[in-house]
Amino acid sequence: MDVRRLLSDMALEVQTLTAFEQYERIAQYACAAVDARDSGIMLMASRGRFHAAKGTSDIVEKAHILQVECDEGPCLEAIRGADSTYVTDDAPNDARWPTWGARVAELGFKSVVSVRLATKDRIYGSLNAYSASTDDFTLGDIEVMEYLGAHASAAIASSQNVEHLNVALETRSQIGQAQGLLMSVYDLDPDGAFQYMRRLSQNNNTRLAEVAKQIIEQREDLRKNIS
Repeated sequence: MDVRRLLSDMALEVQTLTAFEQYERIAQYACAAVDARDSGIMLMASRGRFHAAKGTSDIVEKAHILQVECDEGPCLEAIRGADSTYVTDDAPNDARWPTWGARVAELGFKSVVSVRLATKDRIYGSLNAYSASTDDFTLGDIEVMEYLGAHASAAIASSQNVEHLNVALETRSQIGQAQGLLMSVYDLDPDGAFQYMRRLSQNNNTRLAEVAKQIIEQREDLRKNIS
């Protein structure tokens, strides 16, 4: 397999996808790259929580969920451990993760390679490949997974930055609309309208963006009140 071509194809393709589609497609590329039975991504959410993104099968998602339930396994270690890559060649007999290893073997998995998905500033999760055989992943496979993980991390980071920017622009637009509405209804100047929304936000312990959204949704009632 031409790994360079695969990495190039993945980089070009995933940047056009939504986050949900992106995770699934990265897993598919990983599965093909190391000839794995299944592959999937485990994501780190807020407050130390983890969840399974869409993988190449429902079984691999169950394997990820098992790690969360058992609080052990290579995919979790790749996220929170000292190293960025973890491998097990015989999961049911791996003393590092005895509970998870026995249970994941029941799903048909024996070998797993997990690599961290991260940039310098943030850890996103882990990219994981699964095999039904013991000792199935070579040093070359592990290296390929690390390359894939690095490229996938960059794609995920870029996608999330764009999503955050779009949310920020939408929020800014909503605040501007609400500000203009208050200026029109209550004959306020721009600063007065903004301070009014800010007081509502503080008094109700509600984000400014949510206050702006509520004002926009209630614009007809506001206009009726001064008619």
